Amino acid sequence: MHLAKNLAGILLFGYGLLVGSVFGQTRLYTSYTKADGLPSDYVLQIHQSPNGLMWFGTERGAVSYDGERFTRYTTDNGLPHNLVYDIHEDALGRTWFGTQSPNLYYLQHNQIHSFLDSTGSVESISSIASDRNNRVLFRFQDGIGVLNGNDYDFHPMNLLVSKESNMVRLMDGRVLVNDAWNILVARLDSGTDLRFDTLHVFDRLSTFAALAQASDSTIYISNHYDLMRFKLDENTFQLIESTVIPFSTTIELLSESPTHRVVIGSRYYGLSMVQNGIVTQISTSQGSQNHHISAQLVDYEGNLWVANFGQGVQKITSWNATMYDQESGIREQNVWRVATRGDRIFAMGVAGIQEIAEGMVQNNPRFRAAHRSVRGIQFGHDRVYIGTMSAVHIHTFDSKTETIGSFLKYIDIGDGVNDLHLAKDGSLWIATAGTDLVQLLADGTRVLHPVRNGVERLVESGNALWWLTSDDGAYRFEADSIAHYDKENGRLPSNSVWSLHEDDHGILIGTSAGLVRMPRQGSPVTYQSSNGLIGSEVIGVFPTGDQTRSVPAYWVITRNHVHQLIGEDLIEMTSLAPLSNEMAGAQWLIPSDNRNSMILATASGVMVYDLTKAGRPIPPPKVALQSVLINSDAVLIQDSAPIQHRSASVALDVTFSGLTFIKERDTRFTYRLVGLDNAWSSPQPNRSVRYANLPPGSYEFQVKAVNVDGIESALPATIRIRVVPPFWMHPIFVFLMVVLLSGVFIIAVRWRLQALKLEIVKRNEQRQFEAIQRIGASISHDIKNTVFSLNLLARNLEKRFDNPEFRKDAIETIESSLTYLSTLVSRLQKQPTGLSVAKVNVDIHEMVNTIQKRLSVISERNITVDIQTGFTISTDPEILERILENLIQNAIDATSATDSITVSAKMESSGSLLCVKDSGKGMSQEFIRNQLFKPFQSTKSKGIGIGLYTCKELIEVLNGTVNVESELGKGTTFCIRFVS
Repeated sequence: MHLAKNLAGILLFGYGLLVGSVFGQTRLYTSYTKADGLPSDYVLQIHQSPNGLMWFGTERGAVSYDGERFTRYTTDNGLPHNLVYDIHEDALGRTWFGTQSPNLYYLQHNQIHSFLDSTGSVESISSIASDRNNRVLFRFQDGIGVLNGNDYDFHPMNLLVSKESNMVRLMDGRVLVNDAWNILVARLDSGTDLRFDTLHVFDRLSTFAALAQASDSTIYISNHYDLMRFKLDENTFQLIESTVIPFSTTIELLSESPTHRVVIGSRYYGLSMVQNGIVTQISTSQGSQNHHISAQLVDYEGNLWVANFGQGVQKITSWNATMYDQESGIREQNVWRVATRGDRIFAMGVAGIQEIAEGMVQNNPRFRAAHRSVRGIQFGHDRVYIGTMSAVHIHTFDSKTETIGSFLKYIDIGDGVNDLHLAKDGSLWIATAGTDLVQLLADGTRVLHPVRNGVERLVESGNALWWLTSDDGAYRFEADSIAHYDKENGRLPSNSVWSLHEDDHGILIGTSAGLVRMPRQGSPVTYQSSNGLIGSEVIGVFPTGDQTRSVPAYWVITRNHVHQLIGEDLIEMTSLAPLSNEMAGAQWLIPSDNRNSMILATASGVMVYDLTKAGRPIPPPKVALQSVLINSDAVLIQDSAPIQHRSASVALDVTFSGLTFIKERDTRFTYRLVGLDNAWSSPQPNRSVRYANLPPGSYEFQVKAVNVDGIESALPATIRIRVVPPFWMHPIFVFLMVVLLSGVFIIAVRWRLQALKLEIVKRNEQRQFEAIQRIGASISHDIKNTVFSLNLLARNLEKRFDNPEFRKDAIETIESSLTYLSTLVSRLQKQPTGLSVAKVNVDIHEMVNTIQKRLSVISERNITVDIQTGFTISTDPEILERILENLIQNAIDATSATDSITVSAKMESSGSLLCVKDSGKGMSQEFIRNQLFKPFQSTKSKGIGIGLYTCKELIEVLNGTVNVESELGKGTTFCIRFVS
């Protein structure tokens, strides 16, 4: 079974080799050219703003890059000249451009502004810097301009200055300036005055000196042929060391390392690194291009950006790593195993064995063509053992001359070879994919050690030999004694064991679910995400080789990160996210002999990662708002002031980006709109979000970026929005309108009543007096109900105004009330001519729902409608609606929130029956017989007693009859019967 799996693996790796040769190689850098969005491939300057934005100055304008898109700034949108030498952001957030023009221009809020067109110079601006007092210094070829607030002054200087000369701000806030012969430092004076102290005088002309300061305050200066390191002692330089370098024009250094790594760019010799006096050329596979280097910069995430003059910009995402792939001479794309002997690396795979020595891949004829599908190599004193897919080849070996001699023996291993290990006693251990671990003794005797399901790797550590498996934990073999470590006996979090180290301090076991530390004294500790481990698969663990520490220190490698375990503390060192493609295909990891590098067999070749350069963890990504649209109109984004918009509702569109330059397209975003939804969204790749129909209110949009490691932005980018309702929707305005209309109607009613009263008095005061009272009471009853409803509506507006359905129902209620009152006034203004009755088909179900909807605005009482859809009666709709609304309102008044109200209708043989039933307080039979339908009789404390009297009269106008059934404490039922 395992042999079949391994044969299938050979076919898959062969396919991978074919695919790799067709589709090209993995590179550790990314190129950006004019085709990607740069205005020109001739880049003169690289700058990163404090908020993380990358800037490039080119011969055809400036461009910013946020990890997703390029934004150009040229003379077409306000730049004074397209040739950009320098870019600088001051303390006020203004981005200044040093161009071929001597004029001062800056960018703020995405707009380029002219600050000064008369600077005192006619030369170009070659460099810009700010000092501790927030003065901005502009370097012209004939002097320096100083901007302090809005005050500006120009200081002419007779200096030989090139366009490539620069200024550097020191840690103490002073600005370092170079000319052809001197290194000067500007004093921290106030105002626009400018005075210098001379720190160093060159012994020869140095037009292109480059400057940089390290974290320990030492200063590096390159002047064509030398890299000098100085200690700044007050106002004098003390030379610490000097290194001969190629003709250089730029300098950049990583300050975190105890021994500074200085990256220098040459006008003619490409990119080099200087460390401890050793100059190393950065290889093409790492991103270096052998032509004019015009600028370089290490960004906040540790990427090295290099401007190759004429070929755009390269972003070297992991220049701590060296890749040996097919371009470097590796015969195949998939490397299964790696081994070392001294400073040589052996790469093994389907194509056999290849050596990597002195940075070059060598096809050594010592390894025969028969050595294919190699899974391990071990060197003895006089023999070399080569393990292939299913056999072990033994050859003679001369350790003095490192020469492989004649073939000695072929040992067939039927279950397939996974690993070889030559023990100290001379026995050869062979890990197989079968159920036996083979031990080949020095005399040729085979000893079989049963295992459950194959051994993946053999590690001799301490005094024991460890067997590592993919699904059965780890076995420790010492003096014929075997100890088993697995998940079932509680020693490991997973049975998939990837790495191991044992020494006098204890045992470290790397599994697919974390790292286990078993000290010689004390309890075991498991390191997972909860206590500092980034990534669950620990593929490598070994000592750091640092002998200066009082506690043991180890490298802990996952597919995501490099960590150091110092004593009991697990410390994050460097993210491997830039190498995620290579790490995903890593099949074998070993340390170099000096423990300063890790060597990986990957699906792309052999990678050597310099662990001494670790120490720059990826910070959380920064996130920025790109644009905000309200109802499709762009608005200006400001830092603190909220955006205000007056409307009944708005559509909000927000576009954002994550300022990260490691696996940019893998950046995801989580966001929320406080005031609408306080929960954060799940991380997703969308870079924009839309909120439709936002009602009036105050909102705050927040968004955070999430990088490839799952690390979120420390702080969200925010924008506050306030949607202000139109004046006619304001609760105060609505309330005033209700009061005004109510007053108008009351005045009109009173005027009309007075007129009617006088007219009746003239005709027959005594005979008409009772009729007038009934009419007035009826009108007052209707107006009282309407005004009461509007008052309740006004009180509910402030509490439920944000509910769109409530606002819609409220507007309909106001419109209905106004229509009814207007009709009432119109009738009052006409001479009474008797009540006219219309005869139309009325949908009772629809009418009751309309009444219920209108009443729900002022009362949240639930009303049950038991009426079949489409149930119709031929009658006057206006009169019937008035009757039903009065009966339903009475039922609401007679019940509490826990009581029920039901409106029903059905067809009988004699006609139609409409009923309004409630389970409220009910009425006595005496009240029903003697007072119910008489005017000015009511059970309500503030009732007029005209409602049911009017209802009965209107029912009779419609040729109907009304019947009442009621009982105190149990409720009341009103039924209206219309005869067909």
